[in-house]
Amino acid sequence: MTEEEFVQSNSFRRDYGHKLDVYKDFILSQLEDTPYFSSSQIDDRLKERYPDFDDVCSKTVYNYVIHLVFKHNLTKNPEDNHRQFEKLPESPFGEYAQVDFGERYMNTSIGTSVKVYFFVMVMCRSRQKFIYFSQRPFNTALTVYAHELAFQYYGGKPEKIIYD
Repeated sequence: MTEEEFVQSNSFRRDYGHKLDVYKDFILSQLEDTPYFSSSQIDDRLKERYPDFDDVCSKTVYNYVIHLVFKHNLTKNPEDNHRQFEKLPESPFGEYAQVDFGERYMNTSIGTSVKVYFFVMVMCRSRQKFIYFSQRPFNTALTVYAHELAFQYYGGKPEKIIYD
C-alpha cells in the first residue's frame, strides 16, 4: 500500500476510546456550565457523583479534560480569554505576607522517592521566604505550628496574611 493509500484508509483514522468516555457527557456539561472550573475541580465533582471513580488518577482526568476542551473548542471565558490583573500599591514592610501550600515527590539519598508537603510564607514587600517541610499532610495543628515557626523566623508577624 502506498503512503497515500494508507492515509486514505481506515487504518490511518483510528479513534481510540478513552478510559473516561463513560463520563464524557457529565464532564462536558460541567465544562459548558462552569467554564472556569479546573480539571481538579472536575475530578472532585466526578468523585462526589460517582463512587467507583477512585481508581482514576488525577492526571488522567486532566488529560481527558484537555482532550475535550480542544475537541469541542471550549474556552474558559469566551468573551475575555486573558487573565486580568493589576499591580498592588507598594505596602510598608511587614504589612502583608502570602502563604501557599504544596506537595512534591523528592528523591532520597537511597534512590527512592518520598512525598513531601510544604508550607511557604513570603513577606510581600521584602520577598523574604520561610519554608517548612513535612512528611505528613497539613492539618490544623501542623499549619498553626508552621505559622508559629515562620513568625519566630521573621521576628514578628505580619499585619495581614493572604492565602493562595
